[in-house]
Amino acid sequence: VRHPHPDDASAATVFGKGATIRRAKPPTARSIGAPTPGARSSLTTPHRKMRRMMTHPAFAPNSPADIDRLIAAHPFALMISSATGTPIATPLPVLLERDADGAITLLGHIARVSPHTQLLRREPRALVVFLGSHGYISPSWLADRTQAPTWNYETVHFEVDVEFDDRAEATRTALTQLVDHMERDRPNAWSVADMGPRYEMLAQAVVAFRARVISTQAKFKLGQNERPGDLADILQGLERTAQHSLLEAMTRSNP
Repeated sequence: VRHPHPDDASAATVFGKGATIRRAKPPTARSIGAPTPGARSSLTTPHRKMRRMMTHPAFAPNSPADIDRLIAAHPFALMISSATGTPIATPLPVLLERDADGAITLLGHIARVSPHTQLLRREPRALVVFLGSHGYISPSWLADRTQAPTWNYETVHFEVDVEFDDRAEATRTALTQLVDHMERDRPNAWSVADMGPRYEMLAQAVVAFRARVISTQAKFKLGQNERPGDLADILQGLERTAQHSLLEAMTRSNP
């Protein structure tokens, strides 16, 4: 079994205004992903600093463009909040907007009557989690069968402050931008305008929001620590099992 990666949370890559990207020499071992002994994982109240996921500089994305690409391809996120120690999570589609200075805003919508909406109106701090390409890495693909299995993945965590916009035009903007993004390049693409009068009735059930990103943590664990021979075996295994999305992600991270 290979040794686990060091818990180097202090070296986590954060993208934002004026941020830089730090790369480190990859560790020589592949982790099964077990948590650090004695560590506790829990949500905090919105007024406390959120705990960071365990990561390592070797798994930092190459640039902010990698984060933008992940979210454009996988816009379905999990928004997580906590009230008096009780967590609440809502899956929802979210788009990313990045201004010229690199500041990020997330644009989305949520059901007006959701308990999560009511909580966010009182306590706007939340964690938004995106998961990109991911998959199980089987030792059966490797010539060296003493190696342990692992799970490769790419994920982005945003700590945000959510602000709702109850105006009808804000809801239309959020829904139209999302639909246009998802319908892009589809034959006979659908648009919000195709709903006609039904749109006004259905749109009343949701409310638009913008989430200002306070901090960003990204982890692209995509085989950067593999020995060249093992990496080649893994890529061939992914190709044989038609896991094309993860194969493309790992190829990008290991040019």
